[in-house]
Amino acid sequence: MTQTPQHPPTDDRLTVTPPLEAGDAEFLAGFARRAGAVARIWPGQPGLPSPWVPCDAGCCLVLASSRAGLEVAGQWLRFLITEFLADRHRVDGWVRVPPPLVGPAASLLIVEAGDVFEGVAS
Repeated sequence: MTQTPQHPPTDDRLTVTPPLEAGDAEFLAGFARRAGAVARIWPGQPGLPSPWVPCDAGCCLVLASSRAGLEVAGQWLRFLITEFLADRHRVDGWVRVPPPLVGPAASLLIVEAGDVFEGVAS
């Protein structure tokens, strides 16, 4: 996974190039419906709150909810890329999505040039 100098390598974030401006990062963070932030609602968004939040520097998206599951994390990632990021930003990398309480092993979401792929972590 490509990392920016602001962060050590981890398996819970995707690189956003160029970094988001502060206002854009705040806007996207609103979809996570976190306390103290303005909640966002947009036509076509997935039903549950977004598990993705931009980092403080705006250079990556962090999988902030470990309970999201592969399906929700993938739906939100596709929505955010298609609706807000694809025109001005490139999203790349991979994240390990923790397994649900009962079910298969951890999964991977892989993003290359805005295309989202799902796989099984080994």
